[in-house]
Amino acid sequence: MSTSTTLAPVAGDASTPVLAAPDRTSAVARLRAALDDHHGVAVALQGPGSALAEWTAADDHHDLDLWVPADGLHAVRAALRTVGAVHVGAAHDPRRLRHEQWWLPSAGRAAVVDITVGDLRVGPLRLATEGEVAVSGAGASLPRLTGTAAALDLFVRPLLRGRVVGGARLAEARTAWAAAARRASTSSPSKARPPLSCSSTRPYSRRSSQSPTSCGTSPVTCSWRAPRSTSRWIATV
Repeated sequence: MSTSTTLAPVAGDASTPVLAAPDRTSAVARLRAALDDHHGVAVALQGPGSALAEWTAADDHHDLDLWVPADGLHAVRAALRTVGAVHVGAAHDPRRLRHEQWWLPSAGRAAVVDITVGDLRVGPLRLATEGEVAVSGAGASLPRLTGTAAALDLFVRPLLRGRVVGGARLAEARTAWAAAARRASTSSPSKARPPLSCSSTRPYSRRSSQSPTSCGTSPVTCSWRAPRSTSRWIATV
């Protein structure tokens, strides 16, 4: 892939050019092109629909969350390096959330990209296996999580991290869950909702009948099945 570089003069010394960092919108466009050059690896945006626009408009430390399948990580790393990104951190314990952090050169303060690899997790809790994650078409932007994976990402993930979910994010979670329910009922009419599951090396306990919030110390696998639990959270919170 060929790229062009903008040169800007150093103040007080017009004869000495320096690299001018692109704005975040341009940086994302370059990353998208680099991913296309690497055979369209299935990378997807996490978070609400406004996440990318908010990140590109911001000038702060908040990161852009992306998901990638484990077998696509090498290609995503290569694409990030193509646009000048720097690898700044990683956690690859298979029993917990696997993720990497990259610094993306852009105008303004540091632009951070956080990549979730494989299973959707919160710490040791697995919300969905990699094989259960569905990704939408890219359209004019990067692809997004869709269906059950989107509902888990939008609602359950921040809930387990102690955040109250409401407003547009909750509305998007409801829409994603309803779409997953329609697909599930079409493929298997006996199922009103697709099952949701989590697994951990530690058991979880409930502070209430609706919200799994804490873990103990012994190995266990826990699960919940809609509509009696998660669908109720999305409907009533």
